[in-house]
Order: sequence, then structure tokens, then C-alpha cells
Amino acid sequence: MAGIQGFFPPGFVKPSDEIFIRELGSQEQDLIPQVRWIYEQSFIEAERDPFENLLAAIQARERASAEACEYCHLQVVLAGRQVAGMTFFNYYPQTHMGFIPYLAVHPDFRNQGLGARLYQRLVEAVTAEGRVPGRGPAVGVAFEVEVPELGSDPADQALRRRRIGFYQRNGAMVVPHLALIAPPLASGLPEMPYEIMFHPLEAARLPLDRAGIEAIVETVLGFSYGLSPDNSYYLRTLASIDL
Repeated sequence: MAGIQGFFPPGFVKPSDEIFIRELGSQEQDLIPQVRWIYEQSFIEAERDPFENLLAAIQARERASAEACEYCHLQVVLAGRQVAGMTFFNYYPQTHMGFIPYLAVHPDFRNQGLGARLYQRLVEAVTAEGRVPGRGPAVGVAFEVEVPELGSDPADQALRRRRIGFYQRNGAMVVPHLALIAPPLASGLPEMPYEIMFHPLEAARLPLDRAGIEAIVETVLGFSYGLSPDNSYYLRTLASIDL
């Protein structure tokens, strides 16, 4: 993304406007293209679902249709009508965990604390999901990060470490004793090795014993990727748990 610093897609306003964070509706046609731009510039093809899939999940929830992702969220950081950042995340009441597939800040708004604000708002939203009567408290938020040692060069490895450091400063930890390889997101794309990070919530801390780590795996591979427990990727990840 080094070549896109200072670039603003058509229709963007000056970044001096007041900044706030809120849920994005699927019909906000002036904002959707901006979210797509940030999304596609921030994640390589092997790491991202088609953007239409994210919109479809939000639209299904808005319609309260049978296939709706009831707990899907698409939140944006807004400076006026300019999208300064975005995140898509889910809550899975079966494991009482949130999962973050995507969080990104527009290049022109980085290093201003917006990523931390967006992340903390996400954690608050997951906590709120767990407060719904009858659901039980949320135990934490899980997400994937690129493995630093597998970076393409020293600069890429350092960037991956900085990303991990950002989440650690904001309350997350790398899940020890676990190596996850995610399946390809589409035909022709590679499988992706990841480390898993977990943000424990004070209301219900999850012990990172075998049962706790297996619950994280279920959240990531079982619910987010939709894999069955007998899937080879699922089994390989469980076999990597080394306590």
C-alpha cells in the first residue's frame, strides 16, 4: 500500500471533519464504494472474501431473512461522509465469542489512533452481544494475524510484528500452542497459515487450556469458515495444539 498514500477516491471530503463510529447500512450508496476501496486495498486477494458476501450478510440481517447472519456487524469510522476505517465482525453465541475477519484504516488516517478506537468499539459491541438476556456473557474476541516469520522479507516480517504489537497494546494476546492453516477462500487461491489472537473479556475470562483453545478453534474454523469437525483443516489445527 506504499503507493496509495495521499489518494482519495472520488467524493471524499477533507479529513478534518468530526470523526465518529457507527454501524453501516447496506443502502448507504455514497459510503459502500469507500468501504470496498479500503477493504480491497488493505487485504490481499488470498485473505478476503468477495466484498459482495459481506454486503449480502448485512442485507440478510436487515431483512431478518431465514439465512441471516443475526450477529454480523459492519462498522465504519466516519469523518463527515468520508470513510476513514472499517471492520466486519461476527458474534457466535454458541461459543460466546466474537470473531474479526477484517479491520482496516484508510492510509491517510493511520497513526492517529483511529484503529485503536475502532477496535475498542468492536470489543464493546461483542461485550454487549453477551449481555442479551439468556445468552450468557461474552468470553472474548478471536482473530487471525499473519505469521511474522513467514513474511516475504525483513520489512514484511517487521510489519507483521507491528500489527501484533498493536493488538497486544489494546488487550489481545497470541494464543500459544496453536498453529492454524485456513482453507483457500476460493478456487485457485492458496491456503493461509495464521497465528490466532484472542482478546479476553473481564466478565468471563476463558482459560487457555485445551478446552479453551478448542473453543477458539471452533469459533474460527467451525463457525466463521463453516468447517465441520472432521474437516482436514479443522483436524490439522486441533492436532497442532501442544500444551
